[in-house]
Amino acid sequence: RHHQQQQQQRHTSPCTRRCVSSQTKLPLLQKLKQQGIIMSAASAAASAVARGKSAAASLAQRRAGALLEAQKAGAPASVASIPTDGLNFGDANVGIRQLGATRRVFLRQPYMTPDEIEGLAFRLGVLSKNQSMNSILIAANDEEDNPTCFPQFVRDSEREDTGMDFIDTNISSDRIWHVAGAYDPLDVYKSKMYEDSNAVLTLLTNVQKLALAVRGDAQNSKIPVVTLPHGLVNDGGYALCMGSYVMATRDTSFRVMNPSKGLSLDPIGLSYILPRLGWEYHQPSAEYPGIGYIMALTGMEANVFDMMETGLATHYIESPRKLGIMEQALADIDPWKRQGLLPGDKRLMGEPKPKGDKNAAFRNKMVANTLHAFAEYHVSGRDIWSDQHGNYEMSKEEKATDDPSLNLDPITWEQVRESDLVNYGATFDAIFKEESSIQGIMERFRQIAGRTTSDEEEQEGIDVAADIVQRMERQSPLSLSIVYRLLRMGQKRGESLESCMEREKRVQAKLFGMADYQNWAKHTLQSNIGDNNDDDGDDAPLFQNWKHTSVKDVTVDEVDEIVQG
Repeated sequence: RHHQQQQQQRHTSPCTRRCVSSQTKLPLLQKLKQQGIIMSAASAAASAVARGKSAAASLAQRRAGALLEAQKAGAPASVASIPTDGLNFGDANVGIRQLGATRRVFLRQPYMTPDEIEGLAFRLGVLSKNQSMNSILIAANDEEDNPTCFPQFVRDSEREDTGMDFIDTNISSDRIWHVAGAYDPLDVYKSKMYEDSNAVLTLLTNVQKLALAVRGDAQNSKIPVVTLPHGLVNDGGYALCMGSYVMATRDTSFRVMNPSKGLSLDPIGLSYILPRLGWEYHQPSAEYPGIGYIMALTGMEANVFDMMETGLATHYIESPRKLGIMEQALADIDPWKRQGLLPGDKRLMGEPKPKGDKNAAFRNKMVANTLHAFAEYHVSGRDIWSDQHGNYEMSKEEKATDDPSLNLDPITWEQVRESDLVNYGATFDAIFKEESSIQGIMERFRQIAGRTTSDEEEQEGIDVAADIVQRMERQSPLSLSIVYRLLRMGQKRGESLESCMEREKRVQAKLFGMADYQNWAKHTLQSNIGDNNDDDGDDAPLFQNWKHTSVKDVTVDEVDEIVQG
């Protein structure tokens, strides 16, 4: 076959080679077939079927071997559902490959099976403690069909155009990828898992484990987790973005979609994270807790700039084409235990090993510096010339001179970048701080939406308020009331990420057994629309047959029974 491809290229390449007549080509092909170098169409088809059966058998054999090894090591049987070797990952939705001293996690589909979620959580938890590695890189591929899950840099090397295409701003401009959603709520309904409360609780527990595994353990985890989500991440899929670094591209976005399905927050701690956006990196968004409420209550999508300005992402890298170079760079970094600048203490045979780690301050620095080098800017918005607030500090000499190349006005990164969600949170900050009920919040927004004005800026705020009301009215009233209660409870002092996860898990397990979710799933399957709606759902029939007509019909006792019961 390879010889045939070479012959076809030699005979068909335009301009560069002379065409060969059919009289000279035909005898050659016949001769090659006689020698067995080229097969007939029927023989080729039979061979392909045989190879397919052989590959399937090989894959099944590898999974059986992985299951046996897992049992010996005391690991859950689900680890066998995460392939880690071989040329073909079969029908697995996620797989792992070794790249030098790093591990590359391939997200082949946005949703995983319950076994895959549990297996991936276990593997990441073990890998994060492996001192013979330097990082874990989680990313989807920018190709629909990549059964081999070869690294991006290997596939980039096979492209005819190997130039600097990673700076092309038009790449994938016609496609928005769905990167991660953890599990598919429709599959829970189709498989009738929702009828088994223990199975639902196991699924949600595995999602919680995945979030904790990616986040790591401050005492035991050594290896940073890097995530590059090129596309939409929704609900529990954000568990894969809770590691040390989130490298966001121009198409990266995050959205809370569960309340529009009769569900609540997945157990990854969003009721703790969303009211505290901007806190970790001391960003201006930290002053406006309403930003997280808007995201959770309306389903409004946070684009890459919203995520950067709220700390949901840590680095902006513009193009996904940098993934291949990033893979190669991380693969070449020394493993964690070999990183450092200071030599070890000399000791004679029999002497005790010195206590402490002289190179502790230098470990993982190379990974951090490498990732910074790929980024357009960091979440803190600072460069080497900025102060802690991102402002450029001029010297006295610069302030005294008239040279325009030196006398610069103070510039902040925040002035260059802009987030609509942060602007909305600042504009409507008083509503979320003054109102203590979901009914009060919606009523305040309705009052603003009903105003009339001739001022363009004020009209813009009125339009945004009207949009927020419309979005909230599309959600399940019961889910909306519960999500609001969870956010209020998670915002309190004394709460932790783990305590919020446990509460979210308990609530979500109950909602799977209630009418709103089941009616939504039934309606969605009958309409055959799935999750392929656009952001506003304008192209799909909206489900409005909720148990309650509005949030006013949801009683406090109902919410208490679900949240606190």
